[in-house]
Amino acid sequence: MAWLRGKRKVGGSPGKKTGADWSRCTACGEIVHAGELARNLQVCPKCSHHSRMPARERLRGILDEAVICGEGSVEGNRALFAFFEMAFMGGSMGSVVGEKVTRVIEEMIETELPPDLQRSETLLRNGLIDRVVDRRKLRPTLARLLALLVPPPAPVRTA
Repeated sequence: MAWLRGKRKVGGSPGKKTGADWSRCTACGEIVHAGELARNLQVCPKCSHHSRMPARERLRGILDEAVICGEGSVEGNRALFAFFEMAFMGGSMGSVVGEKVTRVIEEMIETELPPDLQRSETLLRNGLIDRVVDRRKLRPTLARLLALLVPPPAPVRTA
């Protein structure tokens, strides 16, 4: 593809990038559109070479829904975490399942539930959660809460 020479930069991964929308297979050299490579789960359509695939992308290709769990630290405080990944089926299935559950509850208690029942502000107002934190302030807030919950390290004794 001589028309690409001199116009696109090569480098990066998965495959070698030849521009924002194109990648070159590291095995056979085929230039593949990024969209086609994504739809093909990072497998070259010409030679079937499997390029590197980020873990989240691999999960999306396998699972219908997922909870991402991990371990790390927040401002020096050890933390275990679990996040529901809404990019899986949470957006579509979550609303459908939520509506069905709401209907079942309304039939059981013979009362219509408020439309804002699952909004964080409603949960806060009714005492089901302790606070709603702006995402930009979440890290320092978590650090303060973890510091309250985690005992300080034991003093180091010297002989």
